[in-house]
Amino acid sequence: MLGWIMTGDLLTPPEEFQEETLDNVLVRYSGFGKDLYRLLQEKLPQVFSNLRFYQWTTHQSEDSYAVYLDPDNPRESFAIQLDPLCEVIVIWNLNIHTEIGTWSQDPELESIVFIQEEFKV
Repeated sequence: MLGWIMTGDLLTPPEEFQEETLDNVLVRYSGFGKDLYRLLQEKLPQVFSNLRFYQWTTHQSEDSYAVYLDPDNPRESFAIQLDPLCEVIVIWNLNIHTEIGTWSQDPELESIVFIQEEFKV
């Protein structure tokens, strides 16, 4: 059974990730999956309002990371990685991992559906 999940459980090593504002993300990141955060805000506002955004400072610094922590239901906590070079959206937690890429007709919408179905949010 999962106990309390912290950002460092999903982004490791945690000291290599720097939190950033959504405004910084929107200026810095324009790659694959860039509309996912906007869609989350529109379709899952309760998830969006609890997202924290990060940049990996030592590797893949062009990527965007976001973490959703649910203290009331830790199994529903998850992380998102937008990777512009591999053109994938990666969604995971301690129990599940998926990658959605250019092979999907609508990667952002498929990601929203995955989050709704797998994390029951």
